[in-house]
Amino acid sequence: MKTIKLHTLIFFLIVWSFSFGQQYKNYTINHGLPSNHVYRITQDYEGFIWFITDKGMVKFDGENFKTFTSKNGLPTNDVWDIKITKDNRVWYFSKSEKLGYIQNDSVYAFPSSQKGEVFSPNTIGQTKDSIVLNFNMFNYMLEGNVFKKRKINKNYSYGRILGNSEIKYIKKEEDRTSFSFVDKDDKIIWSPDNQSLITSTGKLDSQLNDSLYYFIDHKQLMFLNLKKHEYYSLNFSESLKYEQINYQRLHNVNNEIQLTGSNFVAKISKEYGITDVNYLPEELDTHFSFKDKTGNIWAASFNKGVYFFPASKKNTKTYFLNEKVQELKSINHQIWASVYKKGLYALSKSTNLFNLSFKNDEYSFSINPLKNDDGFIYSTEMSVIWYKNDQFESIKFNNSTFKKNHIGRRFINHNNTIYSNVYQGVNKLNIENLSIENFYFEYAISDFSSLQNKLIIGTSSGLKSLLKDSIQLISDREIFKKPILKLAALNKTKIAVGTDGFGVYIFDGENAVLIHSTKDYSVEDIFVENEKSFWIATQKGVHQIKENNSIFEIAASFYESDGLLANKVNSITVKDSLLYVATDVGLTALNTQNNHNNQLQRIYIDGITFNGKVQEKTCLELDYSDSGNIQIDFGVIEYSNQDNLKKAYRLLPNQTTWINTSSNQINLHTLTPNKYTLELKATNHHGNVVTKSLEIMIRPMFWQTLWFKIVVSVIIGSLVICIVWFISKRIQFKKDQKIILEKELSEIQLRALRSQMNPHFVFNSLSAIQYFINENDFESSEMYLVKFSKLIRKFFELSKENEILISEEIELLNSYLEIEKLRFKEKLSYKIHVNTAINISKSYIPTMLLQPIVENAINHGIFNKETNGLLRINFEYISEDTLRVAVMDDGVGYKKNKVRLGKKVKSSNVLKDRIHFLNQSRDWHVTHSFSEMYPEKSDKGSKVTFIIKHLSE
Repeated sequence: MKTIKLHTLIFFLIVWSFSFGQQYKNYTINHGLPSNHVYRITQDYEGFIWFITDKGMVKFDGENFKTFTSKNGLPTNDVWDIKITKDNRVWYFSKSEKLGYIQNDSVYAFPSSQKGEVFSPNTIGQTKDSIVLNFNMFNYMLEGNVFKKRKINKNYSYGRILGNSEIKYIKKEEDRTSFSFVDKDDKIIWSPDNQSLITSTGKLDSQLNDSLYYFIDHKQLMFLNLKKHEYYSLNFSESLKYEQINYQRLHNVNNEIQLTGSNFVAKISKEYGITDVNYLPEELDTHFSFKDKTGNIWAASFNKGVYFFPASKKNTKTYFLNEKVQELKSINHQIWASVYKKGLYALSKSTNLFNLSFKNDEYSFSINPLKNDDGFIYSTEMSVIWYKNDQFESIKFNNSTFKKNHIGRRFINHNNTIYSNVYQGVNKLNIENLSIENFYFEYAISDFSSLQNKLIIGTSSGLKSLLKDSIQLISDREIFKKPILKLAALNKTKIAVGTDGFGVYIFDGENAVLIHSTKDYSVEDIFVENEKSFWIATQKGVHQIKENNSIFEIAASFYESDGLLANKVNSITVKDSLLYVATDVGLTALNTQNNHNNQLQRIYIDGITFNGKVQEKTCLELDYSDSGNIQIDFGVIEYSNQDNLKKAYRLLPNQTTWINTSSNQINLHTLTPNKYTLELKATNHHGNVVTKSLEIMIRPMFWQTLWFKIVVSVIIGSLVICIVWFISKRIQFKKDQKIILEKELSEIQLRALRSQMNPHFVFNSLSAIQYFINENDFESSEMYLVKFSKLIRKFFELSKENEILISEEIELLNSYLEIEKLRFKEKLSYKIHVNTAINISKSYIPTMLLQPIVENAINHGIFNKETNGLLRINFEYISEDTLRVAVMDDGVGYKKNKVRLGKKVKSSNVLKDRIHFLNQSRDWHVTHSFSEMYPEKSDKGSKVTFIIKHLSE
């Protein structure tokens, strides 16, 4: 057995304690609590703070209060105890027929296995995720959907000890001063020494974990370690400033054990000693407190709600609590503070305390440093005091009619001349005795600054300057008409201009550029560190502004959450990394280098709805809807400064840049089927960042799936192919029909032309016969008629054909020419020449193509010639399916004959028409040309050339 005795002297040497004074925030029903009567406060494993009250339970994230009552499923609103198991179930305990837990914002309540039984547990045991309720001679454990009731042996005060297989029961002796650990067979396993371990009023209070129990009363605390068979005891008088404590409790939270009671909370060390004691203001009358995982302290009261003490308060030093500190100035390494109706104080370098240097029960206007180490001027409502050579000298008014300060409120040494402002304008003062040398009329002047040898004046109507003994507006541009509160020179060419509600501008004598991150601030004071860094005091905290790449932006911010007594700041100064901040309720000094207590814990999803239906909070898998709206509510756990959080989101892969939002709700409209990642980001004013990702899967409808698109594409493609094929076939069919019609028409036309040529030839032949008869040459007439009849018969046979063998064409031409030779006698001679490469017995040409040309050559060429004429017909080989045919005569010539006739011969027109229809038939391609054979002679002759190509099928 091991016993630890803690002695008062040793304990106070090793235990650090802290008193908060009055730096706290009070949460009440006005903020969201259902009642100001608060029993307990704790923190779950996700970081949420839980309050239990007589009107319900509350889950708090630093901004939002989510209340659970009987309307949400609690068996009663009067919940008086709470425990949180490792699975983050928030168990609630009360006097009711059902007990249970809250998990994922859902309330679960379970009855006893004995129907109608009302729970009222004496103690509550907890081991990992299990809870045991002890009540009189029974204990209860949740099995399934009921609390199973078990009876304890009457000799035992408490039932089964969880988590230790060896020890089953605790047996308490009748005198209530001793106890033993026994197994289920009543065999004593271990018992402490026979000494009084607890008082007659003490009790075995509860189980902290698997093997650790504790006894506690007003004066002492004892731990029982069931695994080690050891106990540890201590008296509160040796550990705390109290002889005894009220509302004593041990609190197992955030993996540590805390001791709490009236107006204090402390930590139990691993050695079972008390450490890290934090005393709270006794006037608050708190009965239960605990320290959360980021160092904040929460305290419960029975009638005033919850008090919140930020961890940052412990890293600050405060002065003049509940006093209005009007102005701060650092002059020659000395910090001065003007306190309302108290006077002027100086910070002692040795004691680090402010000491009164000049008592003043009037309203103070300003502390004004002067150049050349001339000290400063302290201006009040009734007097002006010049501090120089470590002495305060009151300036006497040279006009006794003025009872109040008429010399000035703020002062500046500009070009070795002192200027000051009064109610109606600017005084020009003698630098030796501050006597008034001149006056310039102007209302509502707030501050001065020197810039490029100019006196710049800030007024309620804008930025002005003193020129030629008058005060003039620098520019009529709107940017120079903002109400001015404060001016501060950064260097010889730039000044910082603090406005009333419009932020800070940088002015270079001509242009004023707004620092956009300050656009809503009212600037009460400006402290310049150097030309690239300065601080501003505003109605919304203190901000450090730095220049980066020629652009000024806020680099750091400090608020009440960082230790300021108020966010509305009157004045500031900085010395040795300490930021001194003056407010209406006191002065704070905080270290700007190590004061960043990060309270930003996590982002959580508070709720998801899709088209009005609640969804799971972890991962979204939704079916696509063309009118779908996803609403995502989220929150940020941050207990010190929710007002200055910057929140942003983006939806990957659609959005790659962050979108800033001031809302805790995001709406996504009509997402197309895809896998998305919604990223949420929260950034606090010190640049700490937390993020949260939510996977969103939009499942496609059947008609949006890949296989459906493939099938539809194949079907559409097939339909398109079929339609195209059908259309093309239809077009081809129409083309074929058109070709057939055109071919038939061509053939009809050819037949018609041939029918036109036949009578023409017959007419010529009959004329020849008539000629022979007239000449009484009956023998010739008879021979001519025989040959003519054979030729006519041949013509009629061929008129039904579209093409003819070359051999037959030559035979037909010979027959025709023989008849014509009978008519012309010796005047006509002819020659037909065929290239040997032409197979005349297998090669075809169109019928009746050459005969009209031959006829024209004879009747219009040779016939009109005075001498004998020669007709030549040549068949020349070009290719297997192409040949050239030339019909040549030495007659009078085509042109001469045309002039003689006065018009084209009819056979020429018929020939052109026939060639046209032949080409349209798509069986032949025929071209022809006319030329003179002998252009240099009087009988020029004619030559007709045909290029005849037989087209393949």
